[in-house]
Amino acid sequence: MTNSVEAAPNPGLGFLAKGFRASAQDDASVRQMQSRDVGSGSGTMARELAGLVAPGGSVTGVEPNPMLRAIADDRAKETGSTARFVDGFADALPFDDNSVDLIWCERVLQHLDDAQAAINDFA
Repeated sequence: MTNSVEAAPNPGLGFLAKGFRASAQDDASVRQMQSRDVGSGSGTMARELAGLVAPGGSVTGVEPNPMLRAIADDRAKETGSTARFVDGFADALPFDDNSVDLIWCERVLQHLDDAQAAINDFA
C-alpha cells in the first residue's frame, strides 16, 4: 500500500526517464531543458525530471493545492532535488510564452472544466 500523497510506481515515468537518459548521452540540450510538471501533486515526477535535466536545466512543479505543494517542497529538500514548486492552474500557467521546453501533465485534464483551455495554454 502506498502513502496517500505519494504515487505508486509509474511505468510512464520509467519509459520517459529511460528515453531522457539515452538522449542526454547524445544530446547536451536535454540537460538544458526548462521543464514543468503541471499538477505536480507531491512532486514525484518533478523530482525525477530535475535529476534528468541537471545540471543546466530546471523543473518547476505547478500545483494549486497548498498542502500538496508543501509536501512537494519538503520532499525536494529532503532528497536534495533542485525541483521547485509554485501555485498555479493548468489553464493559466505562471510562465512567459515560449519559455518552456517540456510539459509533463498526467492525470490532470480529466479534472478540468475546460481541458482544451489548458492544452491551448501549453501550446
